Amino acid sequence: MSTLNEIIKRDKVMDLVAQEIESAIYKRCCRISYCKPDGDFTSPHEAYAILKEELEELWEDIKNDDGKSYHANREAIQVAAMAIKYVMSYGDLG
Repeated sequence: MSTLNEIIKRDKVMDLVAQEIESAIYKRCCRISYCKPDGDFTSPHEAYAILKEELEELWEDIKNDDGKSYHANREAIQVAAMAIKYVMSYGDLG
């Protein structure tokens, strides 16, 4: 069973991931003239490329320091957000 502190920490992380998803959708819609109304990726290939880029940025932080920096945490949140966005775009949640 989770402790209250673990629940609070998990909720805070999930809020940060949700904010990152919303931010990514907004940035994408501002960059291109056409955006799907739900903000989905245009293709699984695009989703893979974005996930790979975010993961590589996190890996650089891990290699350059212990991976516990603020920047590394932000990159990890971006990886999580893009993975969730992928499932929202293409996952069979059936």
